[in-house]
Amino acid sequence: MEQLIASAGVFVAEFYGNFVGGGSILTQFVLQGILGMGIKQAMALDNFAAYGSVLGMFFILFKDNYKLKLSHFIIFTLMQTSGSFLGAKSLVFIDKTYLELFFILSIVLVLINNFIKINIIIKLREIDKSILFAIVAFVIGFYNGLFVVGDWVIALLLLNSVLRLSYHNAIFLLLASSLLASPVSLYIYVKSGLIDFSYATPMFASTILGGILSAKILKRIDSEKMKKALKIFGLILAVYLFIDILLYK
Repeated sequence: MEQLIASAGVFVAEFYGNFVGGGSILTQFVLQGILGMGIKQAMALDNFAAYGSVLGMFFILFKDNYKLKLSHFIIFTLMQTSGSFLGAKSLVFIDKTYLELFFILSIVLVLINNFIKINIIIKLREIDKSILFAIVAFVIGFYNGLFVVGDWVIALLLLNSVLRLSYHNAIFLLLASSLLASPVSLYIYVKSGLIDFSYATPMFASTILGGILSAKILKRIDSEKMKKALKIFGLILAVYLFIDILLYK
């Protein structure tokens, strides 16, 4: 029953998060709040399962023939992989108290981005674009490997605002690079004993389906009312997690 709850939770979370970002708030609510998992195991399982969503979305969007500049893609993937490795290593060894603090800060950042439009202004002519791609990719990989909460929000914010990529091109670049970069962090989680495959396997399968469905819908609709409702839902869950961490752990 617990595996079913975890799988249903991550399916809804990934489906929700692929529209507005911050879907891992829901996953963490299910894993930590309902099932009582420790924060490290919950984050590792969340990140492991989310890879299924990457596979599902990439499969759908790949058929639309999005283009990537090969040199930028190689740089981006290599640096994202390096960041994922260091981020995952940090998750394994970081003190639980600090992890909980950073976890709260990441949720706050997600909520700020959901309700307040953030603009990052960088003059690209003053910075070599390849170096900028490398820096952004490393930050995205490190954040994903260490804090799964808000990784989609952070990544799209940087790709849209800093690298000036269109929304759909940013998503495609992120999906393509994550296919190669994310397994590094997932391997570290498994090796460190943070992954329980009785949970991970059905969760992974459910997110593949969630990724496929959300990618199909993303190509066709842009419902502002739905996005606002999902953001409010995320706010309610975030408040719950704050209370749970600050008062009961």
